[in-house]
Amino acid sequence: MKKKVAFLLLIFLAAFSFLFSGTPDKKGPNSYCPHQYVRLNTYMGVPVNCDEFAFMGAAAHPGYLLQQDFQRQNRPLYVVFGTVAGYLIYYSLHPFHHQIQSLIEKKFSGQFSSQETQKAILYGSIYMAYIILNILILFFSIVLFEKSINMASGNWKNSQWLFYAVILMLISNQVTKSFFWTVHQQLFTIFTPVACIYTGLFIQKNKPGIKSLSILSLIPGLLLLVYGNFLLLLPVILFSYFLNCRKEGYFPLFSFLKNVMLFTIIFTSPTILWIAFLKLNGISYYNHEISKFRHFVWMADSINISVHYFFSAFGERTIDFVKTLGCLLWSSLLLSAILLIPTTFKYRMSEKRYAFETGTTALIIFLILLFSSFLLLIGSYADRMTFSLAPLLIFSAALLLNKEKLSKGVQTGFITLILLIHFYTVFFNAPHFSETFFYQ
Repeated sequence: MKKKVAFLLLIFLAAFSFLFSGTPDKKGPNSYCPHQYVRLNTYMGVPVNCDEFAFMGAAAHPGYLLQQDFQRQNRPLYVVFGTVAGYLIYYSLHPFHHQIQSLIEKKFSGQFSSQETQKAILYGSIYMAYIILNILILFFSIVLFEKSINMASGNWKNSQWLFYAVILMLISNQVTKSFFWTVHQQLFTIFTPVACIYTGLFIQKNKPGIKSLSILSLIPGLLLLVYGNFLLLLPVILFSYFLNCRKEGYFPLFSFLKNVMLFTIIFTSPTILWIAFLKLNGISYYNHEISKFRHFVWMADSINISVHYFFSAFGERTIDFVKTLGCLLWSSLLLSAILLIPTTFKYRMSEKRYAFETGTTALIIFLILLFSSFLLLIGSYADRMTFSLAPLLIFSAALLLNKEKLSKGVQTGFITLILLIHFYTVFFNAPHFSETFFYQ
């Protein structure tokens, strides 16, 4: 319990520090947004993303989900969360609505009507609900991260201060800086890779049966109606199930393929049911990312023009994707520093330090390839999306740190490095190569 409180405190301190980060750069696709920053006082403020207005409006009026071509129709559960939690907060505050309304009228000198101030209270309640969700996303990212470390390398062997520093590295970054205080789904780019690590290790360690794996397949299937990256949990489940079958030495191909089909059907069933529900109401399912940004289907579009055009487009997109890898510089620096411990700090490490268990090594390699392929083939690129690779690098770094007890000097060095990275992130933009694709 004490550790969970420490996690929440760490989230609060990191998020609070980002209030001092200043106004966002006027670059990237968000530059067209008329409201990019809300100043709280001389020194503090919160960034605003244009998507915030669409999400909050849909949460206030969930009937928008049943409108043809509504841009958030493929993420209904994220909207419904805002509706349920937002209205719950709104009605819980009902005894104080008059006082809140008076404060608003006093602050803005009667610029708004009574109806408008009531609307402001509702939207403020929805905003609070989504900020609570952001806290929960980071909290469960930390919890699953810790559990994954324990499963892969045992209990933490070094000081708790170093452990909390590694956790800070996970949650203190440009994504949290830009999206914690706004209504947006981007923090899931931290949670989804951690969830993939935990799911893969859990299946390998516990070897759940077909019934348990079926239930496990349903959970990310539901979460797919929240955020598209949860799609990646299905191949993780299938890959870990494959490793378990191989370890058991019993691998009937027909039975394996039958179960793979079962897990896939269960995983996709929530989305299929949602599409069917819309169809029954006379609405054609709309996926904004595919329809507008041509996610993944750009490959079919290109091939339909010509094979030569496809390879040309693929080359251009590969370059665009590589440019977004700048978001991984800090996590790569941490991992490199750990690998250089023997020469940099003259700290003797045994060979077993570099030896993960075969299943853990296979999972990390698989996840890096899986996320890289997904991000490359998606067709539109931004540092904030590519950042989903960073938790995989940070997890690898944590495993290396946890292989054996480090000297106090080495531990202090890593804590100092991570704190310097945090304060740099607070006051400066993270290093990046993709000016065009970098989202503040």
